[in-house]
Amino acid sequence: MSGCGLLSQGLGLASWYRELTPCKETANARDIGNHFGQRRRLFTAGLNEIGLARGEPKRAFYTFPSVEHTGLTSEQFAKALLFEEAVAAVPGNAFGESGQGYLRCTYATGMEQLREALVRIERFLKKLATEKL
Repeated sequence: MSGCGLLSQGLGLASWYRELTPCKETANARDIGNHFGQRRRLFTAGLNEIGLARGEPKRAFYTFPSVEHTGLTSEQFAKALLFEEAVAAVPGNAFGESGQGYLRCTYATGMEQLREALVRIERFLKKLATEKL
């Protein structure tokens, strides 16, 4: 696995720990699973609504939406999203050649951060669409 993948996983785990540790409801694995389930459903539904359709992951804390329809490579999309909207995602090709055209996005953070990320990603997609016209 590349260093970028390890870094993104470590950051995802750090944000998960920071988000869930203070909560009294997270005393057991079932509660933690429920928290991730809420985040997974919110984030994947939001991605589907804004045009980055992807099936809902079963047991992960990340999703892998396609960005091929934008005409950008995974790296171009991730870099532009980071610099223009301050949303970090890992280019799919960091996980191998077959990941080209995809992003790895974690939902191991708070619900408000996920909602804000969806707003920013949607704004970025709209900007891309208007620039192509």
